[in-house]
Amino acid sequence: MGTCTDQYTEVYCTQFATQVDIVLKTMSGIEVMMRLPIKKLKAMLDELLNAIPSDAGALADKLNKLKVKVDAKVPGQDCINELLAMANKCDLIKKSVEIKGINGLTFDLGTPINKMINQTLADFKVTMTAFAEYPVAVYCDVIDEMLKKAHIKDVLDKIAKLRVCADALCSGRLTAQFDAFDKIVKDLYLSTDTGLLDMQKIYAGMEHPLPGKVQTNIETCINEIKKQKSDAAGKLNDSVNSIIDAKNAVSGLF
Repeated sequence: MGTCTDQYTEVYCTQFATQVDIVLKTMSGIEVMMRLPIKKLKAMLDELLNAIPSDAGALADKLNKLKVKVDAKVPGQDCINELLAMANKCDLIKKSVEIKGINGLTFDLGTPINKMINQTLADFKVTMTAFAEYPVAVYCDVIDEMLKKAHIKDVLDKIAKLRVCADALCSGRLTAQFDAFDKIVKDLYLSTDTGLLDMQKIYAGMEHPLPGKVQTNIETCINEIKKQKSDAAGKLNDSVNSIIDAKNAVSGLF
């Protein structure tokens, strides 16, 4: 590179180094927060090393019953309209449950509904004592919720962009920082694509292999929990959009 680009490269690489240090500090804090939950999850998996795999059909039947309970936590249009009326009586919640103009609905019910669903998942363990894989799946979901709240996907995206620039411009000067970051990702068994747990990495890191059918049942439970949460969010969104459409239709008459 020429003298001009050399000077600017030095400036930018210094900036990159500072930004990487900030991201690494954030990631180190997340690692401290997640250390005990990951340790607990691994202990739960160790307890399943000699477990008899649950019957797949019976497990599916139980998960269908769970779906009924989860669906019941999602408010329909009538309930949402009641909540809107309730919000008009309380300024503290009015901003989170409010129709704005005719263009849409500002509706922050996702958080309380998610809490109710999480409680439903936890309470359902009482009926799942014969299915040892289910509590592990629920705890995996708890960990994923923690990772989401820590915005770890944003952290991973940020470091990925910094890595591309540093590799192109900084001639390996930031290798140590990136290696330290990668070690944390490895220790937390994270998927770099989603920022959530990568269970295959956890299974691979176990001292003794978990029975294949037990793994399959855990994954079945994890996937079903994710699907039920996604379906609940979609159901809520559909109800909100129906209210928006109805309001817009009424407004269009005047």
